[in-house]
This record gives sequence, C-alpha cells and structure tokens, in this order.
Amino acid sequence: MPLRPARSWQPRAVAGAAAPARGRRCTDAVHPARRRAPRALGSGSDGQPEPLAPPLAPPGVGQAASKLLRRLPHSTADSTAAAAAESAAAAAAAAATATTVVEDRPGAQQQQPTLPAVAAEPTTPWYGVVALAALAALICSIDRAAISVAILPMSEEYGWSDTVKGQVNAFFYAGYTLTNLLGGYLAATVGSKRTLGAGVLVWSAFTMLTPVAAATRGLPLLLATRFSMGAGEGTAYPCIQDVVKGWVPRDARSRALTLIYSGGQLGTILALLTAPIIIDRAGWPAVFVVYGSLGLIWAGAWQFVDETPPIQGEWQQPAAGSTVKNALSSSSSSSISTTTTISSSSSSGRGLAGPTPLPGLLELPWRSFLTNRPFIGVMIAHTAFGVGHYIMLSWLPSFYFTAFNLDVTASATLSVLPWLATVVVSSGSGVLADWLMNNGHLSPTNTRKLLQVAGSVAPAICLLALADAHEGDLGLGQALALLTGGIALGGFQSAGFAANHQDLAGRYAPLLFGFTNALSSLAGSASVYATGALLDEGYSWSAVFNLVAGVYLVGALAFALLGSGERQFE
Repeated sequence: MPLRPARSWQPRAVAGAAAPARGRRCTDAVHPARRRAPRALGSGSDGQPEPLAPPLAPPGVGQAASKLLRRLPHSTADSTAAAAAESAAAAAAAAATATTVVEDRPGAQQQQPTLPAVAAEPTTPWYGVVALAALAALICSIDRAAISVAILPMSEEYGWSDTVKGQVNAFFYAGYTLTNLLGGYLAATVGSKRTLGAGVLVWSAFTMLTPVAAATRGLPLLLATRFSMGAGEGTAYPCIQDVVKGWVPRDARSRALTLIYSGGQLGTILALLTAPIIIDRAGWPAVFVVYGSLGLIWAGAWQFVDETPPIQGEWQQPAAGSTVKNALSSSSSSSISTTTTISSSSSSGRGLAGPTPLPGLLELPWRSFLTNRPFIGVMIAHTAFGVGHYIMLSWLPSFYFTAFNLDVTASATLSVLPWLATVVVSSGSGVLADWLMNNGHLSPTNTRKLLQVAGSVAPAICLLALADAHEGDLGLGQALALLTGGIALGGFQSAGFAANHQDLAGRYAPLLFGFTNALSSLAGSASVYATGALLDEGYSWSAVFNLVAGVYLVGALAFALLGSGERQFE
C-alpha cells in the first residue's frame, strides 16, 4: 500500500480570493456541488449583520495574489505566503491614497469614522489674518469710544443731563448685548468672514448716521441709532474667537488673542487723542463721519481673506506621507480608532469637509454649558470685567471734566495714559501665558487663574485707594496714577478669562464667548446707566470706584474657585 503523502499547510487566501480546497486542488468546474451559495453582503453565519472590514487592496489585487499562491507547490514555506500577502498589501497601499482601519468591538454600533482635520495652505498667513482682526478690534473701539469724548459738546448743545448721557451709552451696549450670542452662533455656522464683514459694515454705517439722528433732537431716534450701532459691534469679538480658532496654531493663541485685544485698547487711545482735534477743527459731527469711514476701508481688505479657515478642529500640520491619529468615541459602548495616512497630494488640506454644523440655537446643550463649573467661573469673571471696563470707558473723561474742571481736550488726553499702559500689560500677558504653558512651568489651569486673579485684585486695590483719596484731598497726579493702575493692571485678564474659551471648547468657543460677552455687556450697560443715575442723585465718584472694586473681587474669587484650563466641550 503506497504511503499517503503528508498534508502540507495551506496558506489562507488574502481578501477577495477563494480559499483552495484542503488536501487537493478543486475547482467549481470539476465539483460544482461543492460550491457554496454566496453569502449576503455583510451577513454572518447566523443571518445577523456582520461588520464590514475595509478592503485591504483595490479590486484585482487580491485575485492576482490568490492565483499566485495556487501555483506554488504545497510544500511552500510559510514565509512564501507571508511574502505574497505582504506584496498584495504593498500594492494596495500604493494604489490607495489613504487607508482607514476600523477596530470593531463586540456590540458596537458601526459608523463611518470622520477624517481628522488638517491645516490647509491659506492664501493669507495666519498672522496677516490676526493683524486684520486686530484692526477690526481697533476700529470697533474707536467708534465706540468716540461718544465718550463727543458727548461732552453734544450734551452742552442739547442740554443733556447725566441720566440722558447714561441712556445714550446704555442703548449702545443693549444692542451690543443682543448680537453677541447671535454673532457667536453665526461665526460657528455661517463663518467668521461673512459675519464679521457684515458686522463692520453695519456698525460703520450707523456710526456715520449718529450726527444725523442727534440733529433731529429726537432722543428716541438717537437711541435707536446707537442701539443699531451696538448690534453691529456685538458680532466682533465672538467672530474674533472663531478667527483665532480657525487660523492660529494652539501654541500661539494666547499671544494672538491678547494682540487683538490690544488693538481694541489702542483704538480707545486713538479715539481719545484724535477726537478732540477733530472736534476743534471740524466740529463733533465730523468725529463720527471720519471714524465710520474707517470700517468701509477695512471691509475692502477683508475680502482678500479665504472664505474657509485652514484649521478644521484642533491645529494639525502633518508633513507629506505622515500619519495623523484620531481617537473617536460614539454614544454607544464602542470606540473606533482611525489611522489616516495623508498623501503628498492631499497634505494641503484642500477638499476636506468643513467643521460639522452646529445644531439649532435652541437645540444646543445649554444645560451642560450652564451647569459646568469652569464655564460658570468664566461667566462671572467676564461679567465682572464688563462692569468695570464699560464704566471706565464711558465715564473717565467725564470724571476729569467734573472732578478737576478740565476742558474736553485735557480730559481726553489724561484718559489716554491708562489705556496706553493697558496695551503693554495686555500684550505682555499673552506672551507670559504662552511661555508658562509651552515650557511646562504652569498648567493651563494655573496659568489662567494666576493671570485672572492678578488682573482683578490689583485693579481693585487701586480703585479702593482712589475712592478713599477722593473723600479727602485728591490731587490730579494721584488720581492719574491710581486710575492708570486700576485700568492697566486689568490687562492681565486678557490672558485669563478672555483666553479661557479656547481652552474649554473647540467649535463651541465663539458661541460660548458670545454668551459670556453678552452677559458682560448687559451688566456693563446697566452699570453705565446706573453710574449716571448715582451721580444725578448726589453720590460721589467714590461710590462708583468702590462699586467697581467690589465687583472685581467677586470675579477674582469665582474664577479662582471654579476656573479650569482643560477641555470641557467639543
């Protein structure tokens, strides 16, 4: 009896190839009965849906590898089969641009993973876009601060009381409050380029219409004009948050934000310096015409910025052929890990899908937002900042005018120094924050808390000293020094709560900033009106300074207890 030949190990066929028969070669033509009925696509042996694995090779590659394996002798070593399979995989990698591997977990709900975002190659560099955003903040502040100087001759011409002056300022902030949340939502959905461009055009137009409305001597028309101007400006800073998120690398965002905030403070300085000159030479109506025209010029330059920001999600800048890993989690118990290989032809990021649109405004997770401890800390700190900032911005020239009997030019000139010092402190706080975090000296949480507490407590101390000195014999030099400290040291908050939205959220960052800025503006506008009412009732400036200092201390305490620099929302 002849010896039965030993059965050699049969290599498993690669994807797309039929497995050879065990022991001897068999084809469907010879043994048609052995042919199995084709199984439904994605069906398991029990008829239940089976997860589909992505193909290892393009069509044709697997069949060619299978034929090659069949022609090999049965005694071929394992290494030969491995080499053939490796060749097929190499061919697949060469033919496909990217390969996505999905790891299935038992009971997982299958879904198509989303490709991780990468940075595109924009036509405008990110620092150019930041410069334009800083100019928008500058123009925003110029137009806003113009009324604080022009209102002095306007009140003399029209016989306005302090209460009426407070109403004129307060209606601007009411409109500003209304569109902060809407501006943040539009920036995250429509895009910051369109939203910011439209906002600049709106507030510039109503700035130029302010003298026309005032000339009618109808206070309701003037208040409506100021409200509309504020509604346009309310879109600015939420859009700026989206610009920074979509254009600036993460390790430079504190510097970028504080640079933009410094642009806003510089606008206040320019308004205080140039408005008296314009009033002396052309009258107070020219202030609004000149400043309003700046926004129209800016809007022309803004059109050259790309419609879609280069960064979709967090900053990624893979080189050609590099691998970007992104861990995704679904609402089910499964987890899907993806590995995406970026080819050199797609490394620019063009053709990538944009960010996932936000749900409807009422469908957003407001409960999660409003019950989150770190976000509550930001809300309180931002609101406290708004009270002090808007009171000082609106009433500082009037303080010098009434407390020291200075004229318009002198009052505006003295009001410049605190804001000029604020630019230096604010810009430096961003550099300091990035240095502390990027070099590992402090965590993001401790960095934000340090700068926020410093920017709240130090100004409060200066204002309390100013209030105490005002009850006695307050000199002009002493008032100037304490007011400069009370305003300028608040610039540290630019790298505190004002940069914290970028830490807490990704695509929700502009929306959350719009929400907290709306609260800040609402509290600020009420405080501006209340200041005028207090002064009309006979209260001194000491009461105003004590009020601002107390609010600052509350904001510092809340952020110190609740603040965080860690991600909370998507």
